[in-house]
Amino acid sequence: MKIKKHKSRLRVNQGCGWVSLGLAALAVGRMSAQQSVIYSGPLVPVTPEATREERQQDLTNSPSVFIPASEAIRSDLPQIFRNGPLSFRPHFGYQFLYGTGIQSTPAISGKTEIHTLTPGFLLEYGSHWAFDYTPSFVFYSNNQFRDTVGHSLTLSGSTQYEDWQFGLSQSYNLADQVLAETGGQTQQESFGTSLSASRTLNDKMSAEFGLAQKMQNTGGFQNSTDWSLSSFLNYQFWERLTVSGGAVLGYVSLDLGDDQTFQNVSTRVKWRVTDKLGLSANAGGEAREFGNGGTLFSPVYGLNVEYQPRQRTQFSFGVNSSIQPSLYQGQVTEITSVNASLNQRLFKKFDLSLGASFGVTEYTQSSGRSNRRDEINSYNARLSHPLFKRGTLAAIYQFGDNRSSLGKFTYRTDQVGAEFNYAF
Repeated sequence: MKIKKHKSRLRVNQGCGWVSLGLAALAVGRMSAQQSVIYSGPLVPVTPEATREERQQDLTNSPSVFIPASEAIRSDLPQIFRNGPLSFRPHFGYQFLYGTGIQSTPAISGKTEIHTLTPGFLLEYGSHWAFDYTPSFVFYSNNQFRDTVGHSLTLSGSTQYEDWQFGLSQSYNLADQVLAETGGQTQQESFGTSLSASRTLNDKMSAEFGLAQKMQNTGGFQNSTDWSLSSFLNYQFWERLTVSGGAVLGYVSLDLGDDQTFQNVSTRVKWRVTDKLGLSANAGGEAREFGNGGTLFSPVYGLNVEYQPRQRTQFSFGVNSSIQPSLYQGQVTEITSVNASLNQRLFKKFDLSLGASFGVTEYTQSSGRSNRRDEINSYNARLSHPLFKRGTLAAIYQFGDNRSSLGKFTYRTDQVGAEFNYAF
């Protein structure tokens, strides 16, 4: 196979490229957005080096102003364990939390200490392939909760042939988390596969395609398999503004309820307003048909704004609306959320992260009747400091408040703790 670098004026990675891989991953993840009640720290990025380089080279025109801090730090670390094109990067994390108001089952909540160990490793082959394995060992001091062992595996890669760029993502996750949707500790196992392809058509237009499958098994609840196919056409009005239009078609197989089909049509805008300000937006609608003959029409939209007035100061604001199958038979969840965050460097050594979100989740039947409504407020803070060059030590806090129309799912939780992360 002959591989050559694309030289057209419209870069594939700007109009689609890593964006199309993200689109396919989004389609895969449509059914895994159940909100965890317990604080979760930053994840190890599993992004091939070539994709990270393309992203940084294209920051002038990309709507994303920020480079994820975890990627920036990792790219600066010397690769100690390297043999030819193969590099090995061990990483380790420990988190301690003390939480109140955490539900073990609906209507039953309590206090507990939570100790989480996450040893793992990242393998990179060349600049286009990456594989990460991270097990998690979680221990609770309260015997209302069960200690768990989880697993997370992710493989991602990309390649380019003439004007085509292709991407692959494969994942497996096994976790036992406290979910707002179920009101208690719930085991979930998921398998995800996504394929993406993108091509430059001329100096203004490009096309991107995605194919995805997601299988999710949830203990004691509805299991599902989701297939989706996406296609978008991008038009670059000028160097920093790209508008896209397209559709996502999908089918959901459910083991307890009626199967579903859905069609999502939307328009997207990606605009780098200035070097310090960028935004992306999407708007459209989704029609979801149920096996019993019912049809549900819903608007789907999103907005994300990033502003970086100084190198070490970052603001973001987002609004999102989406639909996905519920873990309960015969229902879907219609989710609307608003979130904001601030990241600030303090005294040249400390990094402060503040976040706030408000979300409304409607549990809706195919007839359009709502069975349950949750209003969830969440606030979190994280203050970190570098340790031993390759590590970070952080203090963390999270507050969560869910006001549910079904009283047994209502909770109010405070969580405080510390975490240590170290990566080669």
